[in-house]
Amino acid sequence: MSAIAAVHAQPLLPICPSGFRFIGRAASHARFVLPTLLGSSYRPDGTTYVLALGPDQGHNVASIAAALPDPKSIEPGALVVVPGHVIESPSIARRVLSAFSREHRIPRAVRCSALLCRGYVRIGAGMDPSARADIAWGYSP
Repeated sequence: MSAIAAVHAQPLLPICPSGFRFIGRAASHARFVLPTLLGSSYRPDGTTYVLALGPDQGHNVASIAAALPDPKSIEPGALVVVPGHVIESPSIARRVLSAFSREHRIPRAVRCSALLCRGYVRIGAGMDPSARADIAWGYSP
């Protein structure tokens, strides 16, 4: 593989310089499911927003778009990340089932379409190697 091909094979992930904060219905217990993301950690005053979808959300573009914050209500250029799975409330049964990968996954196309519907720009998706998580992202205009 040439050097150019090796560089282009690496996904271009967004940068999360000063931590992230959770928003959404499942934000209260999402910190224990996703302790790190994009090489950064949870901070209540983080500049990156991570949408924590609850079990009744994430089934279609409309439900995810409704859960996303209005891009005009957050600072311009803010990064918003949508993880690839629904965050369930904590329980012993769910922990056992998650060991067998029985979690509700949301396709990238659905998450990216929801970001586009809400008016976010520079939308992308990929795997975050630090958290081993499938993420989609967009920036507020």
